[in-house]
Amino acid sequence: MQAWLRMAPLLPPASRNAYLPTIMSTIFQCINTVVTVGGGENAGDSDGDSSDDEGEGGHANTDIRTSAVEEISVGVHSLLLLSESLQESLYDYVAPAIDAIVPHTESPHDDIRAYSIATLAELVRCVAKFPSPDPFPAIRQITELVLQKCVDNILCEDNGEVLATSVQTIKLTLTYAYTPATPSTPPPSLLTREEITTLTEVSVQLLKESLQRQSVQVAEAQLQTRLSPSAAHYDPNCDAEELDIQYVVADFVGSTVCRLFATSLIHETAFNDLLLPFIMQLSRSPSATSRAKIGVCMLDDVLQYIVCTDCMLRSRADELANEASKIFVKCMDDNEDGELAQAATHGLELLAEHYPGALDSAPLIAFVNKVGDPQTTSWREAKENAVKAITMLKNVYV
Repeated sequence: MQAWLRMAPLLPPASRNAYLPTIMSTIFQCINTVVTVGGGENAGDSDGDSSDDEGEGGHANTDIRTSAVEEISVGVHSLLLLSESLQESLYDYVAPAIDAIVPHTESPHDDIRAYSIATLAELVRCVAKFPSPDPFPAIRQITELVLQKCVDNILCEDNGEVLATSVQTIKLTLTYAYTPATPSTPPPSLLTREEITTLTEVSVQLLKESLQRQSVQVAEAQLQTRLSPSAAHYDPNCDAEELDIQYVVADFVGSTVCRLFATSLIHETAFNDLLLPFIMQLSRSPSATSRAKIGVCMLDDVLQYIVCTDCMLRSRADELANEASKIFVKCMDDNEDGELAQAATHGLELLAEHYPGALDSAPLIAFVNKVGDPQTTSWREAKENAVKAITMLKNVYV
């Protein structure tokens, strides 16, 4: 299987087309392997790798063939790798691949579930990159399916890595869906108002739940410390799994959701009533927390994709620019975190370019003098952002 995966992208199209049915047949055979066998005293003897336990009342439980689970995992992972490398060349196999993959997005095995969800985005790319006079009906159909499966998974998923994979799959799906190979016309809106609102609600819910889990763990750790001073200290800023979820979702909100809001006026209510208040609340969090960093990063994206463009928030732009300026200056001045300072000064640079009246150069000059000669990338880039903002302000008022 591994040899096939390496060879297929290297073959010329004619040879690959003759070779591909054999590969895909084997991959689908692996993916469609039956995992369970009937219970019984000798049900697992043929493979020698199944479990056979008696349930209550002496009834035999269903056996799980572990070799079959491994075959499915190999098959799904192989399909993921092949679709990444062949892209539109795999177009004729997208429909059977969807039929084979979708059931495994609900697999009880984390790796199979993650591979299956990640594969869905690559199948969207297969469809989007396939040359077609009118690609959007097919793109819309598969995009709708993938978004629904990912949202369903997010709402019930308890594994952090699979959760992050689902969010990343939505981001990639929309990226591929909006960049077809040969569009005959500008791409239409592939998402409805309800779908964009759902993505916004799910994103906010994910961040709130992750932050709430951290708060609970902090409270439990504080209680444990009072009961036992030698107990290990919990630092939410070092919780890798929760931070990974938070940054993946924040990146999705900034790079994808904000862009979706910027494309149309019809989604203004969801943005004003749900997403923006939440981002502003996080941005005003104490500076020494991951909440502030996530909030400021998303606020940067709000400025870049929405406030600083000709879209729905022009009537509130000055108000938001003034509020953002206060938040950025506070984060820049009050914290020793280079990444937070970098995000804050990037926001100030955007404001200096588009809304110079919303800020003063004095805090920026003080920050540059305080930083001195930075030794880390984040502090160096923060200082560079501040210098650029100062230069823009000087050019405006000279």
